Amino acid sequence: MSEPFERVTDSFAASVGATPMTADEATALLDLARHVAHTSEDRRSAPLVCYLAGQVLAAEPSPGDRVRRIRGFIELYPEA
Repeated sequence: MSEPFERVTDSFAASVGATPMTADEATALLDLARHVAHTSEDRRSAPLVCYLAGQVLAAEPSPGDRVRRIRGFIELYPEA
C-alpha cells in the first residue's frame, strides 16, 4: 500500500521528468527535514535544506547511494 504523499510526489516527478523517489529516499528526506526543523532556530530551514540536498544528490547514481548521503546530512545538525 502506498503512502498518501506518493501520489503527489510521483505525479510531480512525472510532470517535470524526474525519477520518482523510492520509499527509502522519501523516508530519509522526511527524517532529514524533521531533524533540521527540530534542531534549527527556524523550522523553515527544513524544506530549504532538503532542496539543497536534492542539488547535491542529483549526481548520485543509485537510490541506495542517495539514502546513505541523506542519512549523513542529518549528522550535520547535532541535537541541541
